[in-house]
Amino acid sequence: MIALRNISKSFSDQQVLKRIDLDIGEGRTCILGQSGSGKSLLLKLILGLEPVSSGDIFLLNKAQKEFSDEDWISFR
Repeated sequence: MIALRNISKSFSDQQVLKRIDLDIGEGRTCILGQSGSGKSLLLKLILGLEPVSSGDIFLLNKAQKEFSDEDWISFR
């Protein structure tokens, strides 16, 4: 299970994602949207390739910010 709670992402003064809440169940993946809406950025945040500006991401019932290197290897 992947859970995003109040996720926001900004670059300098440009806010790209604002207060996103999303639950993705095991075996489910589908992110749709028009070009430039932040789909790829959202996936980078989930994978830990970009830091969130605010909010929390939970992966496999564990807060992403508590992940060790071994946790990332296992998740990815």
